[in-house]
Amino acid sequence: MNKTVNVALVLFVVLLVLASGASAQGSVGGQAGVVPINGTANWATAPTGPDFQGVRLVPFQARNPSRVAWEATQGQNQRYQPALTAGSPGVSTALLENVQVSYSGWAPGASHFVNDFSEVMVYLDPTDPNHLLGASKFFHDPVNYDFYTGVFESYDGGVSWTELQPAGVENYSLTSDPVTTFDDQGNGYFTLLTRGPTGVDMLKKPAGSNWLPPVVVNRTTSTDKQWIMGDQNPQGISPYAGNLYMSWTSFGGPVTGIVFSRSTDRNQTWSSPIALSGGDVQGSVPGVAPGGTVYVVFGRGIFYGGSGTLEFVKSTNGGVTFGSPGIAANITAIPYTLPNSWFRTPASLPAFAVSPANGYLYVAWADYRNGDADIYFARSTNGGVAWSTPVRLNDDPVGNGMDQFQPQVSVAPNGRVAVMWFDRRLGCPDLPWIPPDHIGDANFCIDTFMTRSFDDGQTWVPNIRASAQTWDWTLNLPLDGGGNGFIGDYQGIASSNEYDYPFWNATANLGDNAENYQEVFVARVPVQTVHVGNIKMKYTAAGMVYKVLGKVPVWDQNAQPVVGATVTAQWTLPDGATVTQTAVARANGAALFKLKSGQQGEYTLGVLDVQAVGASYDPNQNRETSEHLLVP
Repeated sequence: MNKTVNVALVLFVVLLVLASGASAQGSVGGQAGVVPINGTANWATAPTGPDFQGVRLVPFQARNPSRVAWEATQGQNQRYQPALTAGSPGVSTALLENVQVSYSGWAPGASHFVNDFSEVMVYLDPTDPNHLLGASKFFHDPVNYDFYTGVFESYDGGVSWTELQPAGVENYSLTSDPVTTFDDQGNGYFTLLTRGPTGVDMLKKPAGSNWLPPVVVNRTTSTDKQWIMGDQNPQGISPYAGNLYMSWTSFGGPVTGIVFSRSTDRNQTWSSPIALSGGDVQGSVPGVAPGGTVYVVFGRGIFYGGSGTLEFVKSTNGGVTFGSPGIAANITAIPYTLPNSWFRTPASLPAFAVSPANGYLYVAWADYRNGDADIYFARSTNGGVAWSTPVRLNDDPVGNGMDQFQPQVSVAPNGRVAVMWFDRRLGCPDLPWIPPDHIGDANFCIDTFMTRSFDDGQTWVPNIRASAQTWDWTLNLPLDGGGNGFIGDYQGIASSNEYDYPFWNATANLGDNAENYQEVFVARVPVQTVHVGNIKMKYTAAGMVYKVLGKVPVWDQNAQPVVGATVTAQWTLPDGATVTQTAVARANGAALFKLKSGQQGEYTLGVLDVQAVGASYDPNQNRETSEHLLVP
């Protein structure tokens, strides 16, 4: 009898195990022992606890075989590169280095736990190309739209960052719309739109020191969307060097519409606001030309998909007075919420920058003229007297139903222009934290893309994917006061001569965001540079006619020849006469220059400029800029 009982018990256990295996297979498509996360994906790390004893960890397998499996992406720091990229025009197949800037938790200076960051901006110190100052909202109750604002700072070109909510920020019930800038001495500034009381304030961080308490800019207007800019005097010719300029939208008080204030003592005091333009206006951005001319760009009628204009005003006396508004571009505004979305995109807010190299004006915006949101760009090379016809910057097919929005523009000290934006051309990736019904969806998840111009906005390189991972905006989505999802109303970018730094918020997990909060990320996008190698010269003689030859090699930063580069050089003849020529670098990367002359004496060949597609000429790296040859 005991033997019969034991056999029955064994059979019962075997049947129970088989039944358990069948149940596991039925839940995850035939893989026994695999435990799903919310029935959608597999654990990326081994689960623990009594309910998981004996469970085998199986690497995550992508549902779409054309995409990389989770097991492979672990070796890439959890980055995701869709196979779709190969067929997308202008989309680089190489993943750029992304750095997570913010970290949810107890941020230094904050009395609340911070678990979402959005609405970001970043600026580069004109006195130190490795010093970056960023800012964002620091959410402490994202469901109820409660937050303060804080800053991020890097002194090593964006490789590492500190996070801080400066003292004094919590003196208010709320601070919002964070923006940063620098002055000509490397002092940093951070502006606060305030509630409780209503107004706008500014904080200063003296170069090499700590943040000072907030200074009141204005308490008489009902403020929104303030923006700041310092006169950084990049060419040493501005009579208003160090001035600070702020514009904002006022909905009430003694002045309304787009208003403006200035500080001539580096944030100690601010002028009473003056009105620049009234009506249905929003989204003002000041900018400063090398000679001190102040511009303010803003939008009129840029809401809810209607027809609107981007306008500007100009001051030639350091912001004391401004001229009448002019039109930079006619636009079609994007809708308040884009298709397949419930986060707000309230307006086609303009992005604006002035070149420190030549004073050219650049404006970018999201436009709905093609039936989906695209990024458009216009420029002025004569101080706003005339503006170029708008051009579309995103290079996916026109009218394909994919949205690009929230652009930002920056200009490097050498004049290179960069524009970044949010982009939804890539489908949602098959990653463990992406809801299963979103995987593969088009025009839903978000990436960050950018482009560059090396010729003052005339032509643009193919689009560059800056984000290393496509992200799902529905994860931990904050809600604004109207119940709309919130991912911020703008993003940021800064540029040095060597790098562009697109700066954005995302729920991506590159290894340090397992909860998929909205965190701040930056990409360090290097710029290809070209320079001149050792110039060689020789001559041949036919009687009293001399044929002088010059060979100018063009190299990139890796000492590789740059084929197709256009070199402009100037001959100086023995009698002092000059001849300017242009030549294109051949297969060996060398541009050949030829000159016939009947003069004896010293000939000089000097390089004036080098132009190469997708690259910046860096004369500081030249082996030689000129060479001499004696014809006896």
